[in-house]
Amino acid sequence: MEELKDQLYDLDENLDNYLIYDREAYLKESLYSTGFVDGYKRGLEEGRLIVRQKIITPMLEKMTIEEVSKLTKLPIEEIEKIVDFSKDEEENS
Repeated sequence: MEELKDQLYDLDENLDNYLIYDREAYLKESLYSTGFVDGYKRGLEEGRLIVRQKIITPMLEKMTIEEVSKLTKLPIEEIEKIVDFSKDEEENS
C-alpha cells in the first residue's frame, strides 16, 4: 500500500512530464479565463494613479493644471483623470 501511495505521489508531482500539451499556452489561457490578467492590469493602473496622485496633488495646490502638465510632461487629460481619482477616493473615505 505504501508503494502505491508513493507512485501516486510521484505521478502527481511529475504530471507535466506525462501530459502532452503546451503548458505555457494552457497557463496563459487559464489566467485570462479567470480574469487574473484583467485584474492585474487594473491594479497596476490604479497603483500608477495613486503614485501620480501623491506627486501631483500637492503641485496642484500651487500651480495650474497647465503648469503641472508642462513640468511633468503629462497630458492635461491624464492630470484631470488623477484629479477625478482623488475626488472619488475622498468621497469613498
